[in-house]
Amino acid sequence: MKEAAGLCTATLDNSAVDTLGDSMPETAPFASAPNNRFSVKSNGILVLGMHRSGTSAMTRVLNLLGCALPAEIVGPGDGNELGHWESLSAVAVNDEILASAGSSWEDWGPLNADWRESGLRTVLVQQVVGVVAEHAALGPLFVVKDPRLCRVADLWLDAMDDVGVEPHIILMIRNPTEVSASLENRDLMVAGYGHLLWLRHALDSEYLSRGRRRVVCRYDQLMRDWHGVIDHVKAGLDVVLPRNSPAVHAKIEKFLSAPQRHHKTDTADVVRNTALSEWLRRSFAIFLKWSENGEDKSDHAELDTIRNEFNRSYSTFARLLLSTEAAGDAGSGSVLKRQLNERQAEAERAAEAAQVTVQAAAEERASLAVREAELLARIDADHAMAQELRSEIERLRAETERLNARTSEAELTRIQSALQEQERQNAEMNGRAAAVENTLVQRQEELAQLWEQLRAAERASGASQAHAEQDRQRRIEAEQRLDALVSEIAELRYALAAQERAIETATSAQRAAEREIKAGNDERRTLLTRIDRSETSARTADLARVATEEKLAASTNEIAQLAARIADQERHIALSEGNSEWLRNVVHLSSRFPKWWAVMPSAWRRVSEYKRFHRAGLFDAAVYLQNNPDVAQARMDPLRHYLTHGMSEGRPRPTEKNILPSASDGEPFFAVEPQSRLAEYRVERTASIESGQHWLVFVAYSADGALSRCQQYQIATFADAGYKVALIVNTDRLHDFIPIDSKAADIVIIRENIGYDFGAWRHAVEVLGGLSAAESVSFTNDSILPVPEAAAAISKIRNRVEIAVGDVVFLTRNMEVRPHCQSYFFTLKRRALIGAGLRIIEATPYHRNKDRLIHEVEVHLSDRMAEAALEVDTLFDLNVMKNPTIHHWQELLDRGFPFVKIQLVTAGILSADDKKLVKRLGPSLVKILREHVAFRSKNNGMAQSGLNNTKRNLLAAKRPLNASTNLDALFIDGTNGTSSTPYRVFRIANGLADEGWKVRCVKGEDLLSLMQEDLRPRFAVFHRAPYWSPFTDFVDQLRARGAIIVYDIDDLVFDESVIPYIDGYRMLPKNAKQGFLDGLRAYRSFIQNADMCTSTTNFLVDEIRKLGAPTYRVRNAISIENITTFEDIGYHRKGRPSPFVVGYYSGTKTHQADFAVAAPALIQFMHENPDVVFRIVGDFDLNDWPELANWQHIHRAGDMPRTIRVGLMPHDAMIRDQFSCDLIIAPLEVGNPFCEAKSELKFFEASLAQAPVIASNTRTFAEASDFGRLTELAVTTQDWLNAFRTIYENYNVALNRARFAYDHVRFSYSQRFAANEALDAYESFEAKLSGSSLIKTGEDAVALTDIAVILPDVSGPSGGHRKIFTVCSALNNAGYSVKLYFYSVRSTKVIKRDIEKYFGIMNLQVACFSGDIDRHKVVICTQWKTAYDFRNFDFSGKVIYFVQDFEPMFHEVGSNYMRALVSYRLDYQIICYGKWVSAQLADSLKISTTAIPFTLDHCNYHPSNSEGDRDIDILVFARPSQDRRCLDLIVEGLVALKQQMPDVRIGFFGEDEYPDYGFAFVNLGSFSDLSQLAALYRRAKVGICYSPTNPSQLGYEMIACGACLIDVQVKFAELNFGGDDFVSYCDGTPEGMRDTCIALLTNPEERARRQSLGYSFVKAMPDDEELGRAFVVAAGLASTSKD
Repeated sequence: MKEAAGLCTATLDNSAVDTLGDSMPETAPFASAPNNRFSVKSNGILVLGMHRSGTSAMTRVLNLLGCALPAEIVGPGDGNELGHWESLSAVAVNDEILASAGSSWEDWGPLNADWRESGLRTVLVQQVVGVVAEHAALGPLFVVKDPRLCRVADLWLDAMDDVGVEPHIILMIRNPTEVSASLENRDLMVAGYGHLLWLRHALDSEYLSRGRRRVVCRYDQLMRDWHGVIDHVKAGLDVVLPRNSPAVHAKIEKFLSAPQRHHKTDTADVVRNTALSEWLRRSFAIFLKWSENGEDKSDHAELDTIRNEFNRSYSTFARLLLSTEAAGDAGSGSVLKRQLNERQAEAERAAEAAQVTVQAAAEERASLAVREAELLARIDADHAMAQELRSEIERLRAETERLNARTSEAELTRIQSALQEQERQNAEMNGRAAAVENTLVQRQEELAQLWEQLRAAERASGASQAHAEQDRQRRIEAEQRLDALVSEIAELRYALAAQERAIETATSAQRAAEREIKAGNDERRTLLTRIDRSETSARTADLARVATEEKLAASTNEIAQLAARIADQERHIALSEGNSEWLRNVVHLSSRFPKWWAVMPSAWRRVSEYKRFHRAGLFDAAVYLQNNPDVAQARMDPLRHYLTHGMSEGRPRPTEKNILPSASDGEPFFAVEPQSRLAEYRVERTASIESGQHWLVFVAYSADGALSRCQQYQIATFADAGYKVALIVNTDRLHDFIPIDSKAADIVIIRENIGYDFGAWRHAVEVLGGLSAAESVSFTNDSILPVPEAAAAISKIRNRVEIAVGDVVFLTRNMEVRPHCQSYFFTLKRRALIGAGLRIIEATPYHRNKDRLIHEVEVHLSDRMAEAALEVDTLFDLNVMKNPTIHHWQELLDRGFPFVKIQLVTAGILSADDKKLVKRLGPSLVKILREHVAFRSKNNGMAQSGLNNTKRNLLAAKRPLNASTNLDALFIDGTNGTSSTPYRVFRIANGLADEGWKVRCVKGEDLLSLMQEDLRPRFAVFHRAPYWSPFTDFVDQLRARGAIIVYDIDDLVFDESVIPYIDGYRMLPKNAKQGFLDGLRAYRSFIQNADMCTSTTNFLVDEIRKLGAPTYRVRNAISIENITTFEDIGYHRKGRPSPFVVGYYSGTKTHQADFAVAAPALIQFMHENPDVVFRIVGDFDLNDWPELANWQHIHRAGDMPRTIRVGLMPHDAMIRDQFSCDLIIAPLEVGNPFCEAKSELKFFEASLAQAPVIASNTRTFAEASDFGRLTELAVTTQDWLNAFRTIYENYNVALNRARFAYDHVRFSYSQRFAANEALDAYESFEAKLSGSSLIKTGEDAVALTDIAVILPDVSGPSGGHRKIFTVCSALNNAGYSVKLYFYSVRSTKVIKRDIEKYFGIMNLQVACFSGDIDRHKVVICTQWKTAYDFRNFDFSGKVIYFVQDFEPMFHEVGSNYMRALVSYRLDYQIICYGKWVSAQLADSLKISTTAIPFTLDHCNYHPSNSEGDRDIDILVFARPSQDRRCLDLIVEGLVALKQQMPDVRIGFFGEDEYPDYGFAFVNLGSFSDLSQLAALYRRAKVGICYSPTNPSQLGYEMIACGACLIDVQVKFAELNFGGDDFVSYCDGTPEGMRDTCIALLTNPEERARRQSLGYSFVKAMPDDEELGRAFVVAAGLASTSKD
């Protein structure tokens, strides 16, 4: 039975796996879906069927097609050599279930009804639940197979329902006579009993799975036409098998082609055979019908009748069938076989015992040999001693003789004792051997008895003549087994006899040794009788011995000291080696950072470095500071201290977990500590801090030693509200500061302005004692202005803070930068004061840079408080995305918020005289505010300096740039961190930094402090800043220092005529519309006063140019982090799901009119398809569409609402959320100029999630989607409805388009791409100002570069790239300026590095292709994708297509194959490298081209001087990564060759790593050094280089170096080598290549002839330098020059 089969797991013995994937289960067919994807039920397939019915074959086929199996499965066994494919856990639980019911797999009776009603069944269901859950964890589709499932299927189905797994049933049916024959062969089970078991399993499996989704499959059909059976399974179960590919089909064919079906009978014979049971025939007939026509429920009644009659018959016949006599008929074979197995096992155990005895005897013999050797060595030592003492001991003869006599007697006695012991052991061994022999005799007698039982069984089963032959066969098998056992016994007897002989030999040797010892002792006594030494001399010898021993002791002591010193040195060496290894690891880890690392703030980098060291177990900085308080007190960098001091001082290197307070992402505070010096300070006034008091630490800034009236008003207001005020004044003139004359402050501290507000708060906590005793401590600064009568409102806030649930209470929350509570005012209550609150303030680093302070400290403060187990709360939470104190300040005031942020005025958002502000503050407070702003500006040296604000005509002036620039680009964000900042500031800046630019990004609100720095950028880029103070002042300052002023804007918000089209404007309250108009005019003024402009879309570029500004497109981009995130997720959509989710990401409320474009079609589409769900994300009002709103409460089949509404979410979360949608829409009002100007952002971010998109057919969406190639475009309601239907009905086609879109946007909207657009725009405009040669394009002029070459990225040594670089060199020599544009998202620095590394070429002009090619006269495309994509660009110059291969053959016939063909039909001038590809294009496409000849580097490639240097028989150009190189064909031929010439020497080159191909070869690697490559060719006798898409350059090089070339035969091959026969062509078969290699290797004369002809041919080829000149002539460029 199969339970005796061996067990295997996926990890037991991988060496036994003959072919990868053929004998091991596929355990992970699916990648996990993202966490935010709607939960999808796992699907489990149960394969039910009688033993030997094809369940194993069906299960393995399903597994290969993508159904998961666990790692631990039942392995191959008797009768099932290819594996059972049964889960071990499923088999175990099923055996336990059957045993608990008093049954087993061999029992043909029903499970008793009492068991099914007992509580035990419920317990066992829970065990099955655990097994089902384990299988469900393997993936969304798994398969379980075990014939016992037929008996207990109801338990498994209940368990699958509990786990939430959707069950699918396959009923496997096989001819019952074949099944019984198979069981008889495997288990010696009589046919009738096998029929009973077949009927039990078939009837139970059908009944217990009735009502579930199932199909009936036949084993004979599976073996004959598995494709048809699997199609039947897919259709009947409604499942998708994900690995349904040609490669998998080949594995299935191989698996099913094995001889699995040993017993075959006609299925029709079963139904007609009246000798069989009617139950059997009727049941089998029904299942046959179901397998052909599907299940017929009318047959259920007949099956029930058969099952009931069958069950009743069991009670009648069970006792008879289970009796001893009946067992002789029904199961005698099984019993006999088990008995034979048991006897055989006993015999094997006896043999093992005998083997142990033999082994013990051998070990004893070895021990005797060792003793013998020791005795012989002792005799030799005695002989030597006697020889040395002979002359010295003659005078002591008598005394020594007596002494030695005694010694000899004692020695003899000892030896005799040892011999007696040895004889005793030998006797024991003989006894054990005899016992083993007796045991074997007993086993032989038992086998004889077994033989008699076998004969009795034969007689009992011989009644039927029909079974005589089968019985005779079983007898023969039993006899063979008995003969084998007898042979084993004979072998054991022989081994025992040999062991006895070995023992006898050892005993004889031992006796001989005794005789030799006695002879040695006699000789020793003879020698000693001649000793005549005196007693005095003996004492003298003793004294000498004592002296020697003393010397020896001294030497031993000295050796011990030396050993200790050596051990100490070894410890030092080990420590040094450990430190060296640790340092190497630190250096290695420090060097492995991504390319964007360099642009991140240094403190952030330090934090991340420490996190890396911690995770790698190299260094735990926090623990080091904890263990070394002196380092922490000195505020030194822990790693630097350890490297410079700690290691040499022997301080322990910590690697334990950090338990100190850390930042929100686990970053220790010290890692961002840029300022180690404490600020100088003095205390002007002090007071005691007592319990029950509410203290407020107020920080004010003053540069010249005085406080403004506004600051004094702020302090007084807080004091009036009941706070005890501790005033901390930050100043740049500590020693000139005028004493504070204000009674409102209880404590006054004046300090250096180090660390801004956070530095002052930290300083106060460190200096002031007793803050922890207060009832609460609040922290604030002078950035908030209390409104009139604010004292009462502030007092109410203090009361609200007291009753708030939080330990740390902030006023507002901000979602910008990252979600955080704003720190301009926060309060620590009692629990925070006595807990970690004050410690967190003390741990704040001192920062000189305000941007770093914000990003590294301020936005993390509330998270750090929460991580310290403190409850954090806010009082005014508006749940808005933008800064509420700036963008919702009036709403805050309406809710009782008592402050106005002064930043509203200082950042230019409002003027001090704004009506809304005057209304809220009153004239007197506005006057104080105006004075404060002017006072602050004066203190900052920013009073109006008379800078010329007049617009400068830069085109006329052609102003030279200031040579003292310290930045390449300064980005000023006028929005102060809104949703556009990452796209228009950070990503462009990071991309420029990757190109080697020095960049800096600042907020507009920081201009006042920024203007104090000596900033001299080449380009100052202002993003969406208003043209009013202080921006105008900063513009004048930068322009005076030589900067080019760039204005960047991403919306059509500078043209008043567009206002009626702006949906957001219509929604503004009346009093806000004037502010919008003021901002619009300020944006337009900035455009008109900037030197140049950039914008996101071509539409916007055209609109800005109407204002007379030189304008360039710099598109929005995807961040590297976003691309990396989606690549890490690795999510791939497969097939149309249900429910089908349509997503719309609206953002703010300003898109109501946009959504109206698509809403009617969406509603109609949802009516047509009930499984469609609409997911709306954003701040959106659905009330305009009641049907969609109502669908929020109507659930689809009890699962989820038809409409799911989600509020605003952070940008990264929103990007990830798109994975939950199956289709994403991007509606805009077509024809609305404001919408036409919108960027393609929604399209490319949806494409990142590989989701199909429907977008409005605006100009921008059309351009971005390749005019509808990558997505559906719509205008009218009918367009939208058609698009919905098209995608829904042809979802796989839509997914293919989405994948193309994904590839497109990853490149064309990458950070690198956008940054290169910016770089080209800036440098083009700069070149115009510096007077470069110009060509006119509209109103603008750009720098001249004559030729652009567009080519794929460099990934390693490539002959195609080398030829292109050769052409470029020739073009440069001809007087052209050439620039190379790479299809790459990598840095140009990295590309240049790789070009130098792989090709040794430097000083090329390199850029990443962004589409900006207007400046060029000629464009050269070099690969089908570059040519195909370039067709979309409006280029009026000359386009040349340099074709080196027939590239459609790089792909299977499909989309890319057709695109490659289309690229040749474009209106380009085609220049082919070589005659072959030119002939191919003429023959297949009827295209006329120009061919330039192949060339050769004759200096490098030439033959060797000696044929004897060729130590490589066959050299293969092997590129497994390029299928067109036909490596699989070559390997098949080499395998055939190795069988006939096993010693042939084979070398592979072309890549660095190769898999194991099953024969020996040498991996020679890849080569960038051409001289090394030529030297390799000269070592080869035969070279193989298959190149069916064009002759390879490597073939000519091999021939030039004297190797005989073998290539594959293709059409026009004779054009490659002049028609001569020096090249051997193969027909593509393994045998053809084998025979060709043998012919060349065994015939040196033929090789010499081909070498001579080949070298004559290649010698006449033009040199590489001629390639460039030939290209120039063919392109018609020879007469053109830069002049």
